[in-house]
Amino acid sequence: MQFVAQLLIGAWIGSRFIGFDWELMHRTLFSALTPFVAAFTLAVLFAILAARLVSVPFAEALAAFAPGGLEAMTMLAFALGLDPMFVGSHHLARFFMIGLALPFVVRWLGVDRRSASQS
Repeated sequence: MQFVAQLLIGAWIGSRFIGFDWELMHRTLFSALTPFVAAFTLAVLFAILAARLVSVPFAEALAAFAPGGLEAMTMLAFALGLDPMFVGSHHLARFFMIGLALPFVVRWLGVDRRSASQS
């Protein structure tokens, strides 16, 4: 039953590529990979720093600083046997800091709310 289910899911996912614009993917691949590589590099650097300063395992620090959703990274921590409280609290802190910093960054960049809503 599991084999049949996996086969059907694979066929369904494969059918989504019918008519796929591979040229568009090639043109936009660099634009998609650049922010991912930048975010992952920063996560690795901060994980190395945290692992050395706080004496936590590198894998735990990397899961805590990796870009991703709170629920996904917490489940990853559970699956890998890492401390889910450490990982989850760091993701909550990141979301909180983004929420606090965003209005100041928008003001610093000079984004006008009225002109942004008209476009």
